[in-house]
Amino acid sequence: MAMTGNSARIDPILQWNKRMESSSHTTLDACQRKISATSCDVLSELRQRGQLCDAVLKADGVEFPIHRPIMSACSPYFRALFTNGLYETEQKTLEIPGISAKMMEIVVDFAYTREASVTSDNVEELLPVADQLHIVGLVKACCKFLKAKLAIDNCIGIRNFARNYFCTLLANDAMRFVLRNFSEICEKSNELLTLTLEEMVEILGHEELNAKTEEPVFETVIRWIDHDVQNRRQHIFPLLRCTRLCLLSTTYFVEKVNVTTKI
Repeated sequence: MAMTGNSARIDPILQWNKRMESSSHTTLDACQRKISATSCDVLSELRQRGQLCDAVLKADGVEFPIHRPIMSACSPYFRALFTNGLYETEQKTLEIPGISAKMMEIVVDFAYTREASVTSDNVEELLPVADQLHIVGLVKACCKFLKAKLAIDNCIGIRNFARNYFCTLLANDAMRFVLRNFSEICEKSNELLTLTLEEMVEILGHEELNAKTEEPVFETVIRWIDHDVQNRRQHIFPLLRCTRLCLLSTTYFVEKVNVTTKI
């Protein structure tokens, strides 16, 4: 469609306005982030100095002065605790059962800074605490750390750990890692031996299982049963149904069948 002279002059103006609007939003977002970071620093400093604090959390005998609005903004658990009427306004100290002082320190620091030092030494204790207190950001931080640590010797453990606390994304990432590295896991890890029958069937029967040959799958079945022959020998047939026996060489099949018939 042909452009008139007026519309041709308007287009550059509209484009300039859009660029200015976009630039303004970018500047505003950057400013808001800076203000937010500054506010966190100020509030954290006030807490450390014990200034303007209106409550004290107590864990394992250690007291943590806090600001109720800050903790409530971080966690639905604390928001419900401070607003359900059971918590008296004049009550200053609140005991939090089942959480160590070390974990509570991380929780409080996260509420004020939105940062947490997740390590191999604390993640197994920290994720359940974050889940208990419904601190989604801290749960995500733990999951991000565990995802980065996925390895041949821990992927199944991480998958089961994630499932226990309904960390679906981490559990799925761990499952994909298991499927992609199945052959190496069979050779180097004993975690497979701790799986239940249902978990073994889920892995061995998965359409994305990465096994160049069927021998490692068959051998994993035998190893899993041998780990507890008395209680697992009855499960050999459900597991063999997950194995493509037709892809095994005749010699290999005959040799292994002799072994399995003795189980």
